[in-house]
Formats: sequence, structure tokens, C-alpha cells
Amino acid sequence: METDKHYFMVGSFVLLTLACIVGFVVWITGSYDEGKYTTYRIHFQESVSGLAAGGPVKYRGVMVGKVKSMMIEPENIRLIRVDINILKTTPIRTDTVANLKFAGITGAVFVELTGEDSKAPKLVSDDISPPPEITAQTSTLNEIMDIMPEILEKVSHIAQQVDKVFNDKNVGALGDMVSQWQKISHDVGGLTRSLKDDPSKIIIPAKDKGIPAP
Repeated sequence: METDKHYFMVGSFVLLTLACIVGFVVWITGSYDEGKYTTYRIHFQESVSGLAAGGPVKYRGVMVGKVKSMMIEPENIRLIRVDINILKTTPIRTDTVANLKFAGITGAVFVELTGEDSKAPKLVSDDISPPPEITAQTSTLNEIMDIMPEILEKVSHIAQQVDKVFNDKNVGALGDMVSQWQKISHDVGGLTRSLKDDPSKIIIPAKDKGIPAP
């Protein structure tokens, strides 16, 4: 009897767990109502490495949708076509721009939308084909990567100049100069102490060349 009770409790727990999982899946799939979303298109000229279909789309950090599809633009292979599905309530306007951002240190990339003018005309999408386009903006990271070779070249040049300044010959000359200054400082210090001990050694020049100094 005790064994049957144990099996009943285990079975009930398993069934309850499965029911929770099924309910969660239904809730997730049901929460994405296509009627609440609309499609926009973005053409990126930069690499979209790290971005994937289903990836998040945010408006100033607020989740508003996801990436629908990605492909190389057939008419211009330098462009990457990215279609996104976002909530119809998202304030997409003619001044809205899109760029790519990193999600923390994971390496994952998401689409960030921003806009400045709340009075700019709305960029309306009526599920037409092709969908209206949001202007892509080069991300800060890619701008840094573009100028990185120039930065590295300048750093290398500076390192070479520093190496020339601190070569063995210049370092030796600098050491000799320091030694000379130390010797002069020592001699001046000795002379100062000597004059302090015997002021009679101080020679006062005569005002008239014809009169000998005392």
C-alpha cells in the first residue's frame, strides 16, 4: 500500500510538471499575435555577424519585436537585408534609424531603433511588399574597427620615435650629462661652503679699472 502511494505521488508530480511545460509553451506561442506586429526593412552596409533570425529588436532599450529574416540583397551584394517584425504601437517615424549593438559580453547582437523628432511623420507599414525601410546607421563599434588600422599605425610610429630617443647612445649621453651636472653641483656646493667659512676669499671687483681691488 505504501509503495502504491509513493508511485501515485511520483506520477502526479510528473504529470503536473508536464502540464506546466505545455502551458508555458502555449503561453509563449500565443503571446506572439501577428496582428499586433508589422514588418519593416533595414539594409545594413556593415557586417551583421552575431545577429540572427529571431533576435531581439529594441527601441531605446525597450523590447518591441524580433528579427524576421536576413539575407544578402540580390541587387546589391554589399547590403544585408534585414526584415523585422515590431509592435504596431512602436513610434516608427521618418527620422527613425537602426544600428547594431552588442548584448553584454555574450557576443550576441541586436537591432536598436532610435528616433529624435516626435513630430516627424510616421513611417506607416500596411504589410505591403516591399515593406517600408528604416535607415541604417553605422554602429560605433564598426566605426572604431574602421579606424583601428590608422590608430595602430600611429601607435607604432610613436613607439619607434620613443625607441630612437631612448637608444643606447642617447641614454649614455644623458647619463654623462647627469654626471656633469652632479659634478658641477658638488663643486658649487663646496665653493659656497668655503666662502661661508672664509668670507675674505670673496673678491669684490673695483668700480674703476684704475683702482686695484682691495
